[in-house]
Amino acid sequence: GPVSGVWWDVAGAETTHVSVRKGSGKNSHTVTYRERRPVVDGGLVVFGQRKSGFFGLVWEGMRAFVGLHTDNPILRAGEYAYDFEFTLPDDAPPTWKGNNSEVRYEINARVDIPGAFDLTTGAVLNVLCPSQFYVEGFLDEHRPKTGLAGIFTAEVEMQVEVPPGRFRPGENLPFTVRVKNLGGKRVRGLNITLGRREAARARGHLASTTKTESTLRIPEDRLALDGTPVAAAIPTPDRFLVLNGRYCQVYWELRVELDVAWGFDAVVIEPLGVRIER
Repeated sequence: GPVSGVWWDVAGAETTHVSVRKGSGKNSHTVTYRERRPVVDGGLVVFGQRKSGFFGLVWEGMRAFVGLHTDNPILRAGEYAYDFEFTLPDDAPPTWKGNNSEVRYEINARVDIPGAFDLTTGAVLNVLCPSQFYVEGFLDEHRPKTGLAGIFTAEVEMQVEVPPGRFRPGENLPFTVRVKNLGGKRVRGLNITLGRREAARARGHLASTTKTESTLRIPEDRLALDGTPVAAAIPTPDRFLVLNGRYCQVYWELRVELDVAWGFDAVVIEPLGVRIER
């Protein structure tokens, strides 16, 4: 049948949800708070004109049903192709779905058929993060605790350094570790974890989760316990992204844990300062 309009819409939004337990006993219940920030919301009419809401649809349908003339041009039967493009904002975050947050983009098209149900179709758009990142690097250290807290703490000094530099997803992230075993306890190895942390906010409430993406263990026979630097590298995941939205953030942290026998392990946890290289 004839067609009086063809248009498409693209929409993207950042959403978060945080559940909070309130009350106690029989009055205990869960309240979920939500936030939503539109990232992009627009469209384009490629033929005819867009109908103005529900009543516009009803009015056009009634006119077509009784055979009255419509003000819209009519597209006759046949095959038609329309090219279109749209631009995302410079600060548009990549597609993401976590435990408490999501960034989602959709495109929907509609074909307006007078006097009949319109044809609609849609698809989810996958907005990718750029493929190159820059890590700012850091230098952090662990020192033995003093006083009562130091009774069961291993007498070791540990320094962790990540040099600044560029990398691509899937490549190794280099770092250097220096260990001084001051107390002479047995050091069984070094455990390194690269974790992805998600932080979501909604109505003043915060939810945070961490997922381990890569692990590495350096055995004791590879460690130098006199402060000599030991170079190593941990792989980054193929799906590496950073997100700094209004209500949700995704960032990375490196955890280095010295496994010490008969003593509390020495631990260094440091967020990675990673930015996108465009």
